[in-house]
Amino acid sequence: MLALIAALFLCLLLHLSVLALVGTSLGITLRELSYGYGPVIARWGRVQLKVFPVGGAVRFKDTRVEDLESWEREGTFDGKPAVVQLVVMLSGSTALLALAFAITPGEASPAFKDGFGQVISGAFSPLTHAQQLLAEANAAISRLSFLSLLALVAVKMAAFNLLPLPPLNGGALIALIGNKMGAAAIWRPSYTQALQFAYIALAFSWLLAWIVYLL
Repeated sequence: MLALIAALFLCLLLHLSVLALVGTSLGITLRELSYGYGPVIARWGRVQLKVFPVGGAVRFKDTRVEDLESWEREGTFDGKPAVVQLVVMLSGSTALLALAFAITPGEASPAFKDGFGQVISGAFSPLTHAQQLLAEANAAISRLSFLSLLALVAVKMAAFNLLPLPPLNGGALIALIGNKMGAAAIWRPSYTQALQFAYIALAFSWLLAWIVYLL
């Protein structure tokens, strides 16, 4: 279990750090970089370390979530060209996939493709199919070397982050493409709320699956 937690944290560290570094290197102002969720246990400027190493967030300067004057809008994420936003959104998952392919080149691609279906199907069946997936994952942890486990976690985390749901990178990517295609004119706030609810339901279902499996 400690090996899995370590692999999760290292993948989280890579994903969020690359996303923040790529964004700042392209002229976007970083507001906050958080590793983990829950109470803050350490802080270094705009970087925070939190109690639970199972998530995190990168927050850039953005007029959609901040009330900024016109002279303050330099360095905003939404003020950059679409291609720059696209590169930033994909950078973290790309880094995870690069790590996985570097460690296990023959296994990374099928594991990535399977990852999407496993996340969704497991969420729909937290007491049955998710239990089978968790048992398979537990068996893999016991037989894999740490590097192989790290590659497996990286590829599954990349697949999860590319799901088309807010607040994941995949959801932001779909929103960007939709806006450029004119979908904003017909998109209603209730649609976004429904997708956010779907994300919460997915996360809650997997949490339930974990609790049942551990019991």
